[in-house]
Amino acid sequence: MRSGVVLMYHRVEPRQGDPRTEFTPPLHRDVFAWQLRHVARLYRVVAADAIQDEVRGRRRGGRFPVALTFDDDTASHVEHAAPLLRQRGLPATFFLNGLALDRARAYWWERLQTAYAACGSWVGVVPPDVLGAATAAAGDRAPGAYEITTTVQRMSFSARRAWAETLLGRAGEDPPDAGLRAPQVRELHDSGFTIGFHGANHEPLSLLAPDELQAELSGGRERLEAAIGERLRLISYPHGQVNEMVAAAARAHGFEKGFTVDELAVTPESDAMRLGRLDAQIDGPALFARRLVQVLRRTQGTQCAQ
Repeated sequence: MRSGVVLMYHRVEPRQGDPRTEFTPPLHRDVFAWQLRHVARLYRVVAADAIQDEVRGRRRGGRFPVALTFDDDTASHVEHAAPLLRQRGLPATFFLNGLALDRARAYWWERLQTAYAACGSWVGVVPPDVLGAATAAAGDRAPGAYEITTTVQRMSFSARRAWAETLLGRAGEDPPDAGLRAPQVRELHDSGFTIGFHGANHEPLSLLAPDELQAELSGGRERLEAAIGERLRLISYPHGQVNEMVAAAARAHGFEKGFTVDELAVTPESDAMRLGRLDAQIDGPALFARRLVQVLRRTQGTQCAQ
């Protein structure tokens, strides 16, 4: 079996998050440290840009290759994830937007999280039509973070941006540690980690108009490249939103590999612009170990429900 797995993380913090009420719940730092020990002991940890070559070159009986990736501009990458990776000498790729290179800037869901925490309710925080759609999606229970997030994603780019500004007005200002400044991005790069792209504004690319898509694939990329002095060759699609048009546009912009949120193994036959990843924000050693093995066996065309 020639396959490998790309792991996807968002936040690593000294606490375990709650996916029912948090949009990007953090993985506890200690759980992350255990996961690193596990993959370093049983797998061959490789750079994300080399995962397909490593899969092709794996010999029978050799360790399966695993790559580590991180999405979003969050200070936790520098404060918690990077130090643990450096301790073990493990490669990793950080997919960034470059939204906060020169000033603090939070994502819309971070602003929404702050507003929700202050109100204790979605009422008055999200637009009524969004709340209604999320409530319908939740069925016989109250809507949670997942339903709210997926409904907000379907808003138009301009409407979501305007609404995010109203959230900022409600909160006063973004926290001073929101996002990653240029020196922090350079610190990750200078530590030997790969910097990839995650869209200019973290927009769901497959839902954008052609001109908006082109802007999302170029502007933010230029800012990040200027910050680290290096061309970005890898992209992970925000919210996992990718289709043939998006993949083709990313390739046309010079990206060599694209990463999705489809829980599929990487094989020699995988489309380089639509490589799968396993969401590794899993609390529980046994479950994490089992999911890794399951995804290794799951390739395009053989995915099944669990």
